[in-house]
Amino acid sequence: MATIDTDIDQGIATLTINQPQARNAMTPAMLDSLLEATQRCADDKAVRCVLVTGYGEQAFCGGGDISGLADSGNGNDNALGQDELVAMLERWSQSVLLLHTMPKPTIAVLNGVAAGAGMGLALSCDLRLGCANSSFITAFAKLGMPGDFGGSYFLTQLLGPAKAREYYFLSERIGAEQALALGLINRMFTTETLTLEANALAQKLAQAPKPMYKAMKANLNAALTQSPVKVLKQEAQAMIECALSEETRQATAEFFKK
Repeated sequence: MATIDTDIDQGIATLTINQPQARNAMTPAMLDSLLEATQRCADDKAVRCVLVTGYGEQAFCGGGDISGLADSGNGNDNALGQDELVAMLERWSQSVLLLHTMPKPTIAVLNGVAAGAGMGLALSCDLRLGCANSSFITAFAKLGMPGDFGGSYFLTQLLGPAKAREYYFLSERIGAEQALALGLINRMFTTETLTLEANALAQKLAQAPKPMYKAMKANLNAALTQSPVKVLKQEAQAMIECALSEETRQATAEFFKK
């Protein structure tokens, strides 16, 4: 059965896209579940780090399995109207916004290809870990579609407008080594050790003070759109707030003990 499997253990939430027979493409029901799971991770104070991955070794996520939407407007009495379809896609896209903005680290574990909406999902995470099986492809041009799930935003931010246009227009596959060189993948591991290494990194991140990551992500996201003056002001405010928090006080004390 196609699902989004959710496991929370020792502060680490692992979301696994489970539809290997369709390269982990997400059905509408799965997209609903993904939104619910990401919202839960954002709200749950016990969750300190989030991993997103796909089931198996072939695909991280093959995109959105929403072929049924193409039948809308074709005389079907149950078909949704254009405004309803737009609202549906916008709602599903909140998953990537949550992964990008939630006040805790998010990691995409790229066990295989991230295509279409799957690419946007991977790029919305703070870090991406890969292996030889990892790859990216925008894929939308092959379908005559412009793209969704934040891919155009995240790819432009990570690679710049020229490269983003190249990969969207030409829809060429980006292999693991090329993705590493471009910065789409942060760290590479063997296929056999990818999951183990991802969990080890998640455990390390989960042990750090929560106020730090909340402020750090807010600063880094502000740097994408705000002026240096505003970012400097925000940094100063966050530094003092964190310095006065109990978690940061303990972390600082431990540092000086060493």
